[in-house]
Amino acid sequence: MDKINRYLYQVKRYLSGRNKDDIIEELRSLILDELEASEDTVSKEERLDVILKEFGHPRVVAAKYSGQGVLIRESLTPIFWMVLRILVVVVPAALMLGTTIDFFTEEGANDFAGFLLHLVEALPGIASSVFAAIGILFLIFYGISKGTTEEDIEKFNTFDPEKLSKVPESQYRLKMVDAFFEIIGSAVLLYILNYEQGVFGIYQNGESIPFLNDSFSTFLIFINIGLFVRILITVSHIYMNRKTFATKTIEFIHTLYSSTIIIALALSDVLNQNLVDTYSLDILPTLFTAVLIFAAVISLVVGMVDYGKALLNQPRASQMKE
Repeated sequence: MDKINRYLYQVKRYLSGRNKDDIIEELRSLILDELEASEDTVSKEERLDVILKEFGHPRVVAAKYSGQGVLIRESLTPIFWMVLRILVVVVPAALMLGTTIDFFTEEGANDFAGFLLHLVEALPGIASSVFAAIGILFLIFYGISKGTTEEDIEKFNTFDPEKLSKVPESQYRLKMVDAFFEIIGSAVLLYILNYEQGVFGIYQNGESIPFLNDSFSTFLIFINIGLFVRILITVSHIYMNRKTFATKTIEFIHTLYSSTIIIALALSDVLNQNLVDTYSLDILPTLFTAVLIFAAVISLVVGMVDYGKALLNQPRASQMKE
């Protein structure tokens, strides 16, 4: 039944480990057995609602399989592990990216071996920051566990089967790690393009020869708008924990907008001619144009295919709501 699938989908979101599928199948069997054994005095749908309420909130059910909950309340452990998984990926990635930017913005920093050494030297600090972040996260959840009463937790875990979200189609599902990387990547690119354009350049005799000329500033406002919109779309996906047809439509419009900007950049004179002349890089303008146009075409094709799938599935989604 659709409601069982929706319930189990929510449970699976909070589970961790390799045996998630086994747990879901076990729960499915238990629910179906309970449904089969229940008295046939009311409709099947009503009986299922009663059974799911007895099982409890998906978060609570997942917590029972976590084997945790000594210092953090059992019902909060699935959220803790979900946040932790994101944290251990996003924090080191963001710090390594920051370390990379820091190196290449230093004067005369163009040696790859020097970059690797700089990265190795930064690893202890990155590891320390990750452990500190994990410790802070644990203290936050520990404090919430100690500072809340059973009544607060019960309200937090109030569950109505009728309000279960639909299981999203594959193209509407959200991967949290990807979403956080999108936000970090867009934010870093905003910072570099607006404050550290010297990253895109070559150092020679202590001086940096920028890759782009002053004409690039004409496009900067449009690029900034595109990146801000990308962040807002991703934040909305995180808030809803899924994509929707509406956000898919906005994403497609954003793809058209971004591809237009990329093609305009490709056909404009934004390369620093001094860089081309100094290093005899006569092929660079042609290569630059070809790469950007190729990227724009690929982005358009991928965007059209993705949005096409959403359009084809839209009638079925409407029927499901009915």
